[in-house]
Amino acid sequence: MAFNIGQVTAVANAFSLAGYDGPLRVASDLKGDERIFVVAPEVRERLRDLRRLEQVVAQLLAHKVAITDTTVYSQETEAFE
Repeated sequence: MAFNIGQVTAVANAFSLAGYDGPLRVASDLKGDERIFVVAPEVRERLRDLRRLEQVVAQLLAHKVAITDTTVYSQETEAFE
């Protein structure tokens, strides 16, 4: 599912405020209204207040959101755009 430029920018800004300014990847095999953002383990450790970030991103996208790392989710991912 494609998101509009405003949503993509807002999500990138939310991650930036939480301490991450890199490319965003999401699980590519999901169906329904859930989005799983997948980051490197060291990135996940650096994110400030992970649960609040998930809540903010969920509101921006109007989807359930989880943020995990590649040690937990090793399936294929795609760029968040």
